[in-house]
Amino acid sequence: MRSFLYTLIILPIIAGCGGGGGGGGSSSGFYAGTWRFTGLAALNECPSIISIPSAIDVTLVVNQDGERVVVNTNKLVLEGVTVPEEDGFDVFGETFAENGCVTSFAYRFTDASDDRADVATVLNVRCGPVSCAVGYSGTAILDSSRSLELEGTEELEEIAELVGVQMVGVE
Repeated sequence: MRSFLYTLIILPIIAGCGGGGGGGGSSSGFYAGTWRFTGLAALNECPSIISIPSAIDVTLVVNQDGERVVVNTNKLVLEGVTVPEEDGFDVFGETFAENGCVTSFAYRFTDASDDRADVATVLNVRCGPVSCAVGYSGTAILDSSRSLELEGTEELEEIAELVGVQMVGVE
């Protein structure tokens, strides 16, 4: 629960660092499709001995049923809801490693109705009393071909491994 609350506090801060990418053209509020997110590091609370990538590129498959949103990123399933006042959605998920560590993931998409969105993501690793957070801010583009090819998750896996967690999730 602590990591979830932490993510709810940090994610809006990182989202504020966005580059003004989205447009909010229509108010339809339907966000399903394949999105490609490119983000730059905006938060690094991990020890300096851990080398965190300065940028990530991740493909996310977004499914939507009314206000409910489910995002697949190859090995992760994140769930959340639309946020109409932000013209986007928030999704969260956790993975549990055999060593007892928990990794929480969160994405916030804003101004997303014109196939382009401002995005912030936070990865928070918690191993016992020790935690480490990494955040990225950038832009996602909706793939007009609606391709379901998933790529880029390797970078999130590498970040998780750098902070000592093996990702476990949907294959």
